[in-house]
Amino acid sequence: MRHVVITPVNNEEAFLPRLIDSMCEQSILPSRWVIVDDKSTDNSARIAKKAEEDFEWVEYIGTEIDGGRKRGSRIAKLFKIGIDSCESEWKYCSKIDADMVLPPDYFERIISKFENDGELGIASGNCKIKTIFGERVESVAKGHTRGGLKTYKGECYDIIGGVTEEDGWDGIDNVKAEISGWRTENFPEILALHQRPTGSYNGRIRGSFEAGQFAYHMGYFFPFLIARSIFEMKKWPFIIRGASMFIGFASSKVRGKERFHDVKVLQHIRGRQKRKLGSFWRN
Repeated sequence: MRHVVITPVNNEEAFLPRLIDSMCEQSILPSRWVIVDDKSTDNSARIAKKAEEDFEWVEYIGTEIDGGRKRGSRIAKLFKIGIDSCESEWKYCSKIDADMVLPPDYFERIISKFENDGELGIASGNCKIKTIFGERVESVAKGHTRGGLKTYKGECYDIIGGVTEEDGWDGIDNVKAEISGWRTENFPEILALHQRPTGSYNGRIRGSFEAGQFAYHMGYFFPFLIARSIFEMKKWPFIIRGASMFIGFASSKVRGKERFHDVKVLQHIRGRQKRKLGSFWRN
């Protein structure tokens, strides 16, 4: 079994050391771990290069992509750079974000899910975060694999044509897999520690705004977007976070920003969202 791991990095010196420690403690070590540095200006490169010196299965790659840090399509591009650097074939590939801390048996448990289910194409665990009130599990839609903890089966990855350099790529790949007959699954019992809440790098409000932009790009069914925004209003900072998501969606629409062009994917996304809304109202 060949399992490769890709980690995009941009100014992650506060988090990367703990990920490295947890990666080294895995009961099943990766065959290759590629750390792709997106022009970090802190000590991230030094930390990653030290890991490359210490462990033969770690590789550091520095990049010079135009522009600054950005969620979405830029992350997908960095991930693909890491994938392309793995010359030999792989059976599984994981994208693990730099701000994760994995339990020692994380890969062992995730890979066992694939080995026991031939139809599973993409899988992830879930995230817990530490708050002043203790640990809390981050909410995620059923079946949606976490972009920061995502593992692909090689056959599925090839069939869907790899990741798409689009905003919302980590939802688009799930849909492509499902259309192609694969199953995608988030396993909430396999928990990793998220050192930083999802979307909070530039602040929670900005993260929600970007989520609204991604929702527009992915062609969300508008009533579903409204429901999603209302749900986000329950999260801190209350009201503002959901309003920011709606504004992100609306601003993209007003500005006439480009949407994802694959009709089958868009129809699948909207169909699933309509079914979720219907199920909610029936219950």
